[in-house]
Amino acid sequence: MNTVLYFSPNDVVYETRAYTNADIAELVHHYGLESLTSADRQFDFWFTPSTRRCRRKVNRSATELLLATTQFTAETVPLLRGAVVVATHDSAGDLDGLSWQQLDL
Repeated sequence: MNTVLYFSPNDVVYETRAYTNADIAELVHHYGLESLTSADRQFDFWFTPSTRRCRRKVNRSATELLLATTQFTAETVPLLRGAVVVATHDSAGDLDGLSWQQLDL
């Protein structure tokens, strides 16, 4: 069981579970997923690339967390739109759940 954070499009954050990348795709409601990893490799951000910006508002909470955990600057951080899932990975690169310490961060 992998505990992940789901950043809904309306900026509410939920703690939920995902067992595979397909579960993440279902949470985000899209199968063309992209991901970014934080600078310290603790957090993986899963999202759908935005091709219709006018229809999807910026997910401020997820974008702020991405900015805080990467080396992006305020000018270079990609604006994450729609639903975003934050998880982590194990030493083999496979999906893993967030620890209590990571959830506290």
